[in-house]
Amino acid sequence: MSSIIFQDVNTIEYTSIKFDYLAINTSNILDQQENERLLVHQNGSKFSMIVLNDGLFLNTDRENAQAQQAKNYALYADGNAYFTGTLTASKINILNREISNDNITLLIDTINSNTGPFEAYNDPLYTEHLNYFTHYNINILDNSHSEKVRCNLHPLTINRSAVYSAYNAQLAIGNNADDNKNNQSELLIGILGSDYKSPATIITNPGKALEFYISTHNCNIDNLYNNAVDFPNYTTIPTLQIDTCNSVNINSSNSKILTYQHNEEITKLNVEGYGYIKELFYSHLA
Repeated sequence: MSSIIFQDVNTIEYTSIKFDYLAINTSNILDQQENERLLVHQNGSKFSMIVLNDGLFLNTDRENAQAQQAKNYALYADGNAYFTGTLTASKINILNREISNDNITLLIDTINSNTGPFEAYNDPLYTEHLNYFTHYNINILDNSHSEKVRCNLHPLTINRSAVYSAYNAQLAIGNNADDNKNNQSELLIGILGSDYKSPATIITNPGKALEFYISTHNCNIDNLYNNAVDFPNYTTIPTLQIDTCNSVNINSSNSKILTYQHNEEITKLNVEGYGYIKELFYSHLA
């Protein structure tokens, strides 16, 4: 390719200048191919911009530009793209799937394929449903405004209505065990009502106590399940337990049965150790 050198641009007069091929700021003389109309700013093997007959290619090398042109790309960028305005397209392709109003379900299929940031898991009890997990923190908001995401310091935020049903509790923790009647072993935490003052509710399935271990080493908790027993052997006593008899036990693993006047009653409060009650009022109605 011939070179043109302008020593004094102030004296140049022209009505038009036409270039069939042009290279700007390149490290050497290039043997441009016929379809390479413009090469701008060479950095190693990459160019800031390559214009071919049928496309614009940014931040890539000449070989890749030729390969991408064969895919009929009018615009190709090797790296991140940022738009200050609105991107309007008749179709969007994500992970080799075209997404449009008519085939938005393809996006779900792509997520299910484990090729995206979410990984799918088949629950052994509910095989007709897929659960998704991610290795990153998740923010679940009623409005996904970016400023709310940036201001949210909680690893997990759930903001949704339970619509008056425990089945829709906002947080459910289970261990994949059931009672052979399709009732799962679970702990449910939620706000079931829709009023501002609706109480926060903690629910366990029938037969499950609620226990708290305060300032306890994990190894002591593990000892409760030595030899892979399904139910704890209580070598470490819970700091607080609410058992299935609705008894509150402090430093004890179970309520007691008291016998008086030939009657037996299960204690509703069982404390192992010293207790202090500032005021006590007792009333017994026959």
